[in-house]
Amino acid sequence: MHQDPEVLETAGLENYNRLDDLLEQYTIPLNILSALANSYHTMHLIDIKTNTVVEINSTLDVRRFQNPILNADQQIKQVLDNVILKSDRERVLGFMDLKTLPERLRGKRFLSTEYVGLFSGWGRATFVPIEFDNQGLATSVILYSRVIDQEKKREENLIRTTNIDELTGLNNRHSFEETLKTLESKAIRDDLVLVSMDVNSLKETNDKYGHGEGDKLLKGAADCMKDTIGKFGNVYRTGGDEFVAIINLNVEELDALKGSFKRVCNKWSKKNGLYLAVSAGYISRANHKNYSIRDLIKQADQRMYRDKARFYDTHGYDRRNNQSVYFSICKSYSKIEKINLNDETHEIVYMDYSEKEIDFTLSLKYSAWLKKFVRQGYIHSDDIELFNSIFNIENLRKHFDEEKSIIKASYRRRIKDEYKRLNLEIIPDSNYGKLNNRLIYVCLKVCD
Repeated sequence: MHQDPEVLETAGLENYNRLDDLLEQYTIPLNILSALANSYHTMHLIDIKTNTVVEINSTLDVRRFQNPILNADQQIKQVLDNVILKSDRERVLGFMDLKTLPERLRGKRFLSTEYVGLFSGWGRATFVPIEFDNQGLATSVILYSRVIDQEKKREENLIRTTNIDELTGLNNRHSFEETLKTLESKAIRDDLVLVSMDVNSLKETNDKYGHGEGDKLLKGAADCMKDTIGKFGNVYRTGGDEFVAIINLNVEELDALKGSFKRVCNKWSKKNGLYLAVSAGYISRANHKNYSIRDLIKQADQRMYRDKARFYDTHGYDRRNNQSVYFSICKSYSKIEKINLNDETHEIVYMDYSEKEIDFTLSLKYSAWLKKFVRQGYIHSDDIELFNSIFNIENLRKHFDEEKSIIKASYRRRIKDEYKRLNLEIIPDSNYGKLNNRLIYVCLKVCD
């Protein structure tokens, strides 16, 4: 319903005359409130007792649906029916219910909700109580709204950056860990299937054709995963060439999915001129009902490693000399981390999912990361001095610059709710000392 602009203008003047009178009751200077209102999309004064509303500030997209003849609750409904996205209307109408508002505002400084506007995009509406009865219930409120479209876009972009792998467009490791926390807090469905995957020969592709082609191989693998496995759930890139899928699929359909995934990978290889082969380990909850989600992941990993060993045994061009031996050695540790003693950068080479990943960034320099690790209580208080001595960066540089002997030690570290003893080995890279190479490997094993 469109109103004559002249009627609207007159109504606005009448509103400001009424507003002057009303604000005298609340001791709010009109000039201050009007100046404040200019920073908001809309601002209205609502008297809950008399069910009346007075406009302080509004935009044309809202004002054209206001009708001063109607009660406050009728005006609210008329405006919402015309300016709010249909899917949000029922929820926002509930938020705007003036009958329940006083009780919902009890003890609160304000009450807010977000919505999508048809003309302004994302918005946030807020009630602020300004007068109360002798029972502490609001009798009059300020209702204001603010356009937050840019804020929501930044928020959505941040969420995407936090949870999406930039190269492949898949969910990243952070998203995977958050999903695991959710799954650990509820019963696991019987049709849940875990798939652990690793792209074969990525290093060979990088060395032979360059990292651009290696990235192309990773993107291709990700696309093949999305087109097949991803139809049944979510796929995550958890490391350089490592992927995990959490899907829901009946056991009877699993063999068909395996075959479909291999065929799609072969088709991609023929089309793009790069050989794409993905080792995969599948495990179904239906066949392992006593397993936790972490147990399932661990078993899927082991099956993937066996599949990878078979691949290299068959193709016989493992640049790492013996891939099956490599993975067997990795699996004997709970975590292996590579440290560059020159610039203190560090990355995880291998991690068993039974070993909880520390919840702060690896982008910190290693010495700073270690200090934060200690501050957050991961090291037993009796072992902190030993821990700091072992991981003193200058001591490590001096030791490995002078000799290549392995450093061995043990200390207690908090894992979940208890401290467990870890055996530690710090091993220098085989080319340590050549061409400014100062790489070392920190290998951890949780004692049983």
